[in-house]
Amino acid sequence: MRSFGIEISENRGRGCKLSKDQRSGILSTVEAGESKAELARRYCYNRSTIYDIIKRWNVYKRTETL
Repeated sequence: MRSFGIEISENRGRGCKLSKDQRSGILSTVEAGESKAELARRYCYNRSTIYDIIKRWNVYKRTETL
């Protein structure tokens, strides 16, 4: 389930930074109930990337690169 029309694409290079919109899309997908592991598997992200985005949101309340 995708929220707000955010496109999360697996067409990205290794080491590329995620955009603010992609991070927001990940957060909304997790809040909608999808598991973090499933999200990581579907979009070919490391699980640590998903957990880091969630942790950054919980600590700093921001989706921008720090």
